[in-house]
Order: sequence, then C-alpha cells, then structure tokens
Amino acid sequence: FLIEHFIKINNQRSSRNIAGPSPEVMEKLLSYSWHENVRELRNAIEYAYVLCSDSRIESENQGISRVTVWQRMKKYGIQAQK
Repeated sequence: FLIEHFIKINNQRSSRNIAGPSPEVMEKLLSYSWHENVRELRNAIEYAYVLCSDSRIESENQGISRVTVWQRMKKYGIQAQK
C-alpha cells in the first residue's frame, strides 16, 4: 500500500517510529476516493504524521475534516451514499 510507504518515508526522515494508521483510519483512507491523486494522499499522511502523538495514526490525526471531504465531494461530483 502507498499508505505504508509514505509512513515508512516519514519514519526515515524523522526520529519517530509510527507503526501506521489504526484500523479505523485505514478503513477511512481506503474508502476515500483519491481520484488517482497520489500527492493528495501523501499530503494527508504527512499531515496526520505530524499531528500524531502516539505510535499509531488515529482518526483525530487524520487531517481530513468533514468540511474538506464535503467540498471535495462537491468538486468532483461525488454523491454521498446512504
């Protein structure tokens, strides 16, 4: 996965050792439509990495607010599924 790759790169660049995202965060990241935008995914991981104060990235470290998600959904014409 690219997610693990980006975390590994951040671990190598810093003195931290983040194990990766929690299962809840991984599920959210995998369900988000990145539109093949690897740079956006990398930026989201880097942002969450910086905010992370534990050994795992938790949902409060994700860096993708609900407003941002809705704005991107609108931008790309994505309809919320119920």
